[in-house]
Amino acid sequence: MNKSVRKILLSVAALSLMLAFQNCSNGVDFDQVSESVGGQGLTCRVSSVESTKTVKILFLLDASGSNKSSGNDVSKGTDPDKSWRLRTINSFLNNYKNHSNFEYAFAYFKGSSASSLLGTGSIAKFTKDSGEIAQAIYNFERLNDDGSTPYDAALQLVRRSIDHDKASSATAAGYAVLMVSDGSPTNKSYTDAQGDENLTRDVASIVSLSPEQISLNTVYYYNPNFPSGSKTVYLEKIAKLGSGIFLRADSSSTVEITDSIQIPKTICE
Repeated sequence: MNKSVRKILLSVAALSLMLAFQNCSNGVDFDQVSESVGGQGLTCRVSSVESTKTVKILFLLDASGSNKSSGNDVSKGTDPDKSWRLRTINSFLNNYKNHSNFEYAFAYFKGSSASSLLGTGSIAKFTKDSGEIAQAIYNFERLNDDGSTPYDAALQLVRRSIDHDKASSATAAGYAVLMVSDGSPTNKSYTDAQGDENLTRDVASIVSLSPEQISLNTVYYYNPNFPSGSKTVYLEKIAKLGSGIFLRADSSSTVEITDSIQIPKTICE
């Protein structure tokens, strides 16, 4: 791509992100959102962070085909133009854009794999650089929703990303993962007879990287006009085992996750 064209595209992406910050919805009251928390006592709400300890948040986004359509009917898609996912991310970033101790990583999962939205590969990069954040969101906007819903690949990316970041960072940090999905896993390793054991093992392999320094939060979003019948038990279990929060959200509304996402309590103190 011509360098001048690329600079223009990145500038447009950054401007779009700033406008999204300024115009994001006030969201819905959590009285209208189902939520449950695992790991009571081990976590606190992200809004409670008053220290300067480093907080690293990984947005893990479902990009499977059901977002775009159900069968060939686009009207039945959960989030066909990505508006719900983008509003949810931008709402959080807008609330914490002035926190210099916050860093972010962005990744997606679909088909049979999971990938970073910054660069390439299965290790998500944490950054506080506004240009890189804008680039990640721009890359997500351009991404096509298609394929299956590989929860196993998503959790493997989380483990690799945190493990790599811990090994390459001089400063200790607390990690909070926000995994959003409109479905349930399509990988057989979580749905067959050994599924519960496999899921439990994979979550344990993440939290054991840094005990009491990692939380896994999950959101199930759905099209209220066309219920999919997806099983949320998997997302609920991930949040419970990962000392995080599980939310159920209507994709026609913006979910204000800023006051509910859980982070390791040691970071709040």
